[in-house]
Amino acid sequence: MKSSKEEFMDLKKFESRLNREEKQIRKQTEELEELKKQILLNEQTIGLMEKKLIEYQETEADYILLKDLSDTANGEQKGKTKISFERFVQSVYFDQVLSAANQRLSVMSEQRYYLLRKEENDNKKGSSGLELEILDEWTGKKRNIRSLSGGESFKAALSLALGLSDVIQNKKGGILVDTIFIDEGFGTLDGDSLNKAMQIIHSLSLEGNKLVGIISHVEELKDQIDQKIEVYKDHAGSKVK
Repeated sequence: MKSSKEEFMDLKKFESRLNREEKQIRKQTEELEELKKQILLNEQTIGLMEKKLIEYQETEADYILLKDLSDTANGEQKGKTKISFERFVQSVYFDQVLSAANQRLSVMSEQRYYLLRKEENDNKKGSSGLELEILDEWTGKKRNIRSLSGGESFKAALSLALGLSDVIQNKKGGILVDTIFIDEGFGTLDGDSLNKAMQIIHSLSLEGNKLVGIISHVEELKDQIDQKIEVYKDHAGSKVK
């Protein structure tokens, strides 16, 4: 049997060991609590990051939508004809002008020429939508508007001016265009073309109730115009006859 002293020593060792284990347990408990706090903080951080990710994805989706709308409005969509929203609206009105203009040009060109709006620009990098080309019914081919002769160009220009006048006047609430002045250009026309152009102008005056003023040096026009103002020059300057 152990003596009382030995038993006392054993008890002291046991208490010392117990104290060490209690300290170890407290330390581990503190570490566990710290880990729990860190886990909670991490979970909060993850939740915040997930929320931010959702917000970012929503913002990105809005940006893609707005970018697509912006590219469409500015004619910058890849793989598509470059035409801005402004030009698209202009092209719609331009088509109406061309439709009215071609009614005039068809008569003046004996159903040979028709004005068309080009869908693509010759310069692939530029915007498109308002360029013109001509359809020649005699050949069945389209060609550059610049290939027209001087007289043909005048017919096309006159047709466009009259077509624009028609569209403006026919629009609801549009401006009444009751006066038109045509400055020169008749000198480039042959006799037959001149007569057809004058027929169009006379029809505007009679049927369209328009006042058409012509400024020209072409002598052949004098006989076809009832009311005219003749201006001549002498050494003293220009005078009205």
